[in-house]
Amino acid sequence: MAHQIAGPMPPSDFLEEFLPKTSSRMPRRSKSYFSSMSTAKREADMYPEFIKLVEESKLMGTKYKIVDTSNSSDRNLGGGWKIKPDPTMYRVEVDTELRATQWAKAEINYEFKLEESADPFNDPGPEDTRSTWRFTSTSIQQSKHRGQLLHYATEWLNRSHRCFAFTIFVAGRFMRFIRWDRAGAIVSERFDYLTDGRYFFEFLWRYTHLEEAERGFDTTVRLATAAEEKLGKAKLSEWAPEDKETPVFVFEVPAEDGDEKHEFIAWGSMAHPESLTGRCTRAYPVYEAKSNELYFLKDGWRAHELGAEADILRDLCAHKVPNIPEFFCGGDIEQEHHATLTDLFVPIEEPRRLQQPQKPATDTPTDPPPVIPVIDPSKPRPVHLLPYPPRRSSPWLCGRRWSSITRRIHHRFVVRFIGKPLSSFSLSKLLLKYVADAFKAHEKAYKECGYIHRDISARNILIHKDGRGILNDWDLAKKESELQQCRRHEKTGTWQFMSCLLLMDHHPVHTIQDDMESFVYVVLYHGLRYLSHNKPKKTLSIMRDIFDYEEYDVDGERTGGSHKKAMIRSFAILEEDFHLDSKPLDQWLRKMFKMLREWIEFVTPTVEEVDIFGDDDKSDKPSVPTPTLSPHLSKTSVDLSDHTKMAEIFAKALDRGIWPENDAAVDSFPYLKAQERSSVKRALEEGQTASRHGGSGNRSSSKKSRTEKAPISSGPSMGLRQSTSHGRR
Repeated sequence: MAHQIAGPMPPSDFLEEFLPKTSSRMPRRSKSYFSSMSTAKREADMYPEFIKLVEESKLMGTKYKIVDTSNSSDRNLGGGWKIKPDPTMYRVEVDTELRATQWAKAEINYEFKLEESADPFNDPGPEDTRSTWRFTSTSIQQSKHRGQLLHYATEWLNRSHRCFAFTIFVAGRFMRFIRWDRAGAIVSERFDYLTDGRYFFEFLWRYTHLEEAERGFDTTVRLATAAEEKLGKAKLSEWAPEDKETPVFVFEVPAEDGDEKHEFIAWGSMAHPESLTGRCTRAYPVYEAKSNELYFLKDGWRAHELGAEADILRDLCAHKVPNIPEFFCGGDIEQEHHATLTDLFVPIEEPRRLQQPQKPATDTPTDPPPVIPVIDPSKPRPVHLLPYPPRRSSPWLCGRRWSSITRRIHHRFVVRFIGKPLSSFSLSKLLLKYVADAFKAHEKAYKECGYIHRDISARNILIHKDGRGILNDWDLAKKESELQQCRRHEKTGTWQFMSCLLLMDHHPVHTIQDDMESFVYVVLYHGLRYLSHNKPKKTLSIMRDIFDYEEYDVDGERTGGSHKKAMIRSFAILEEDFHLDSKPLDQWLRKMFKMLREWIEFVTPTVEEVDIFGDDDKSDKPSVPTPTLSPHLSKTSVDLSDHTKMAEIFAKALDRGIWPENDAAVDSFPYLKAQERSSVKRALEEGQTASRHGGSGNRSSSKKSRTEKAPISSGPSMGLRQSTSHGRR
């Protein structure tokens, strides 16, 4: 995420922006107070000397301590992680005798390198042009060090309830301050703390006089009391985590009437973030003692330019859209520190206005929607976008392309629904039925409210206990009328299930046809992975070729889709003799492929050859492409122009097919999820997340940061995404 790191901010500006002054008088210390640090011959020698000097300086007051954590890993991380940070600052009441490293309680992370050359950042000189200067170093060793910083920050923010955090980085005689949040990081200029440590003195003194929220902690989450812990573990035992010592937390969520707040007890999570930036979703089954009810809580950082998911669900429920989660309460956390700041220091990218798309012909309603609890239409707040806050002055900023830094707002809400993953289907017919239910939700949301979901994926279709399929995760949804304005780098969805033309950058905004194509990939994914077919030995390679295929252009932009397009047009990759043992499902797929093929040929017609010389001799003429038809133009003769035909095929397959009676889901390769976790861990340890594309702050990696790519080996996981190496909108 080198393209999400902004710097170098002068240390004086860093202090003024992020650490409010205190009225308490700071102890006086010599500017060269830390000069004895220069005698260290090994990195390990730096820790005890630094800790001793800080403690003797009295700059932390009496409420904080620094502990050498370089030989201790946090056993609560799980998954085989062995993260041993350098000295870490804690409150004095934190017991570190048996467990020195505790990310959930860490106040400041220190990272030391003996050599100045280990600094992964390059400050420009006074004569250098900052707009073209590469602030993030690209050497292998420096990129590895930056990867280590990112690795630690990622685990820190993801294993604690924080809005932001600070790291102090030391390379030889130089020190930098770093502030991390869900939009990226601000890095200070380096300064020689051995000859002049005043910036560091000021940092420590100010930090240790801040309130908990000002230090980055999320004060809307707290540890449960003993009584709450006992109650929570009893009520949430069905979703108990593997580690029964996992702490029980209490989340505060605004009530709908605005006069009070709900408190929900959470134990094991169904999803937790694995990236530093992006939505960073956490999801929990929760219990409310007041109502004695179970609910589902979703917590994350929404993109500023997207509507709040809570508002979208209110709107959908008010319009009686079927087969969606029933909204209960919540929304943006409207408290200070619950919005990112990194984005305020980079230029905002103006939206590109697109031609107003022509709305397809009105869909024909199918079956009447099932009855769901009605929300008073007068109650939901309007779905709207907040204005951007004023930009902060940043003449120090290096680089010129910052499209990957996105303003994010902390968003938390609760629904009356805890679903099961689609992969737990018990019959192939039920698989298609659940997807058909989700398709109906998509159809009604579009027809009644104008929403396009924009993230149809395996994890976003869940199974309700009453037997319905539920279309979940509406955080990327937008009204079609809003899509005329989009950020240049906007490409949304979960990579494996995105339409081939979106992946190929054929058109700039998401359409209902893109979503409908994604429904087909959800069924194909589950058919290949969980059902019997005639290509069992090739399953893994087929799935990787279809769902994970990607390539990068000369600008480092990620594209794909050509394999999917070839599969739709000619059964490439699957091969013509491919078939699922479930004949009705196989026939459904073939009908869908025919519809997709017709649509692709409609919006990407064959190039016509034009004789630019006006010569009758056709043997040596070049081909000149004719204009491509807009994907927004609809023709009633094209089956995929609206939901109608696809809904009919769903209904016919479910009503008339002779379905197998004993083909429950069986995972073809359940072992791969553990391998995926190991590969992510290995990549982080090697610094690959920082250096894969050279780490340039000037290179646009927006397509990578805007779309999620959870490889097929991770599979669906309780209907909520777990980002791997990066977040996406």
